[in-house]
Amino acid sequence: MEKSKRKRRSVSLKLRRDWLLRFESGEPATDIATNDDYDVRTVRKYIDMAKEERDKTEVHASVLRNALEAHYEDLIKYVVRIDNAVRFKDKGTLEYLENEDIDPLWEALEEHLPRSPVWKSIERLHQLYDRIATLEEKVAIRFTRQIESKFTGVVGVELKQSGLHRCFRDHFITVIDNPNSEAENVVSRKMDDETIQLYYKDRYCANVIVDQEATITQMLMNLLNGAGKLDEVDDMKSASYEINKLTDKVCRELTVIRMKRIVAGKCEYCPI
Repeated sequence: MEKSKRKRRSVSLKLRRDWLLRFESGEPATDIATNDDYDVRTVRKYIDMAKEERDKTEVHASVLRNALEAHYEDLIKYVVRIDNAVRFKDKGTLEYLENEDIDPLWEALEEHLPRSPVWKSIERLHQLYDRIATLEEKVAIRFTRQIESKFTGVVGVELKQSGLHRCFRDHFITVIDNPNSEAENVVSRKMDDETIQLYYKDRYCANVIVDQEATITQMLMNLLNGAGKLDEVDDMKSASYEINKLTDKVCRELTVIRMKRIVAGKCEYCPI
């Protein structure tokens, strides 16, 4: 009658874990059965069950831990890429990283850190990048047109619009940091006894005859050296100053995220 009662008694999860702990601490199964008034076969059965449950739990926890570590590693690598793009003012790369159709990690980071000042700061950086690009383009077009109005149709002068345009934009970028900076010399490369190519910082600007070289070179230098006095310079300097401040701010925030190694919050791609 006593044995029959023992067989029907249930064994809770807590109890079988307790048996496993006692068994692994050196208490024989027979002693556990005697002390807890259970059949020894029941004790052994549930000790084995508890071992299996523990092993499964540990394996599952290990898989989740590895998946979570890999997820954090992916996020941190992406943070580094964003940091590099912001630090080096690489607008193209930054736009590429933000493209969720290419990689969903930007969206994942925003879900993890919805209140981070990084996102609004980067949005403002895009506005400032566009503002500077617009001003550069405006001045480059104006300068190019001034050159064209004077020399288009002049015998012996063949202007290279794209080269002129690019050389003015290149120089204007330099002027933002130092409005009083002087332009580098225009370089002439003789093609034959009558023809010369004019370059500014490797930008091919014009193909001229020898008699026109001095005139067009002087006009180019006057325009380039006068760039620092343009009204657009103040606007560009203001935008550039704000860009530098925001860049420092964003990079500091990203450094904190990177050094913590763990990204707070959750996203739809989190393994748990």
